[in-house]
Amino acid sequence: MSTLQRTSNKATIRRFQDATNTHDAKLISRTIDEFVEPDALIRTPLSIKATGAQRLKEVFARLHRVYPDLHVTIEDLIEEGDKVVSRNMVTGIPDQYGRRWDGDDGETPPPADPELTDLPALQPGWGPRHR
Repeated sequence: MSTLQRTSNKATIRRFQDATNTHDAKLISRTIDEFVEPDALIRTPLSIKATGAQRLKEVFARLHRVYPDLHVTIEDLIEEGDKVVSRNMVTGIPDQYGRRWDGDDGETPPPADPELTDLPALQPGWGPRHR
């Protein structure tokens, strides 16, 4: 694999991460469509009926609803052959309802996502820590 290709693979990971950190659903969707095959195998413990790229879009939509300040920082980016691996620091604090209300009345929160309630704050370190 050429140096140019390695740089390109690492740049792809950085572009993907930069897009997800914007919390811009349209940008995230376009980026996922650009980099993820429609039938890609996406594993998640969440009960999401969609598959492939659509499933990944739903994962980020749910994460951003629950962690409105979610931010992922790439600490290390390592490539070997055709594989690129990143070590990330993830931070975020769940909103007061365990999800963000985007309704027009501004008062009544929507029903909680049962799979994303009572979540810990994400802090630098080895994993989530409860506040």
